[in-house]
Amino acid sequence: MEIYSKAMGQVMTNGYLIIDSSLDNTKINIEKSDDSKRKCVIIDTPFESFEYYRDLIISKNLELQEIWLTHTHWDHTWDLNKIVDFYKVPVLVNENDIHRLDKPNDYLSFDFGEVLNKMKYDRLINHKDILNLGDLEFEVRHTPGHTEGSVCFINHNSKTIIAGDTLFNSSIGRTDLDGGNYNQLIESIKTNLLDLSDEFKVLSGHGPETTIGFERVYNQFLN
Repeated sequence: MEIYSKAMGQVMTNGYLIIDSSLDNTKINIEKSDDSKRKCVIIDTPFESFEYYRDLIISKNLELQEIWLTHTHWDHTWDLNKIVDFYKVPVLVNENDIHRLDKPNDYLSFDFGEVLNKMKYDRLINHKDILNLGDLEFEVRHTPGHTEGSVCFINHNSKTIIAGDTLFNSSIGRTDLDGGNYNQLIESIKTNLLDLSDEFKVLSGHGPETTIGFERVYNQFLN
């Protein structure tokens, strides 16, 4: 598994592109069909992420399979329509967060002087679902509290969590925004993330990575 990430947009939101590296592209002629391309997924689509993801997909000869959303606050979905229009791939999201895709302008934190169009989704994902990317498996865990439908994507083999805005390095997601609930968020983290071993790496929606072990000991919100 290969993971590429960049902080983008007005509030430096981390977007992730994950590649199934089981297919060795060093042995492949890039002129072959798409069957020879490594598969990838995008997790979250911040402002200006279309260009970042497109350049990665081209330079690494990838085939985009799906877009997975950790939640639907504007800073994680801004470029969603642009990417979907270009790549024609399915969008996966938890049902409790689709209202912000249907009416994105009703939930903006600031007046950006731009009107966002309704955003599409294709498949609903739920707690304990298993998502596949080639030979990789990701468990979906519903972790409400930052939003109603926040989810984390967990690859147990590599001990990696894509946590969205649920858990940060030494902090937690905001609960004063639309869909937030502090007590629910703390319960989500303690029940659905702190049950994992200390070695699990946490890749968050903002800021640097951390580990479950570090947060278990040092996160002031969890102690």
